[in-house]
Amino acid sequence: MAQVKAQEDKLKVLERLTPLLGRQAAELYGRFSCKPSTTFNHQARGNEPSISRVPLEHAGEMQAHLFRTVTATAPDEIRDVQHDANPAGPTERRCEEAMHLSQRHGGAGWTHPRLVAPAASTGRVMDVLYLLRRLEDVSPLVP
Repeated sequence: MAQVKAQEDKLKVLERLTPLLGRQAAELYGRFSCKPSTTFNHQARGNEPSISRVPLEHAGEMQAHLFRTVTATAPDEIRDVQHDANPAGPTERRCEEAMHLSQRHGGAGWTHPRLVAPAASTGRVMDVLYLLRRLEDVSPLVP
């Protein structure tokens, strides 16, 4: 959780600098260097999603707050608690979904870190699966 706190401090600094940088530059800095789904990818790869869920959800809330600042979006359009974690369901205009879609798919590219954690965790296993199948003593245990 200390890393999440450090990330929170970075995002707050960027948020305070937004008027000086301009919203477009702040969005680019945020997306390419401060986005929690990128900076916490190593955490998501190294842990089961059940372990990393709470810190990544908090990181996603911080990301949503910064994104609202740099895009001047209302809190009711991009909420802190998003997607399946919010019992209220999706927003009417689907701004949260557009925020998380990749740019290739017409979105802003600010993927929620909790949503990519299962794929990152699976990647950790898939990266070494072929090696495990080669080991004679382990291969019978590998599906």
